Amino acid sequence: MTRFEQYAGLGRVGREHGLPVEVRQAVWDLHAAYDGGLRMRGLTDWEDVVLLTRDALRERPLAGYDAVIFDEAQDLSCAMVSLLHSLVGDRPDGLTLIGDGQQTIYPGGYTLGEVGISLAGRGVVLDVNHRNTAENLDFAKEMVSSDSFTDMESVDGAGDAVSAVTRNGPAPVVHRAGRAPTTMPRCSIA
Repeated sequence: MTRFEQYAGLGRVGREHGLPVEVRQAVWDLHAAYDGGLRMRGLTDWEDVVLLTRDALRERPLAGYDAVIFDEAQDLSCAMVSLLHSLVGDRPDGLTLIGDGQQTIYPGGYTLGEVGISLAGRGVVLDVNHRNTAENLDFAKEMVSSDSFTDMESVDGAGDAVSAVTRNGPAPVVHRAGRAPTTMPRCSIA
């Protein structure tokens, strides 16, 4: 985005509440001041490096890439997905992104469509859980049952969409601590 009007009309993917236009203006002004300060000093930040790399690849593509496979894609920024896409473009089976919107540790706030990637007829949801036991999965789902998330295609969800779990095991055991100690224990090194 290069103009406030683009930002003002942008959906807030994955956010519970939209920002009023006057707050968006303040955010845009802060971003513009930050960006201007970088440019004035001849500096770049991490997202700039990613975008400069993407743009360089568009000008002079790397030969020999037939496919890019990336796991934990939920933690990629919009610029990073755009960079990966520039390596292979829209060739069939060129870009495979594997991710879980419920496991994100960084805010995304974009959709693949905004990057120019269409999943029409190509997206697959992996819904067989091989990692956890059914008992651990049920326990975890209960812990996050009120949490919601938005994946990279703007699909709102709550809880896992698991159709099968391939393992069973013992039920999780919960230990609840009493009250916190009033003083920290002293440690000594002999």
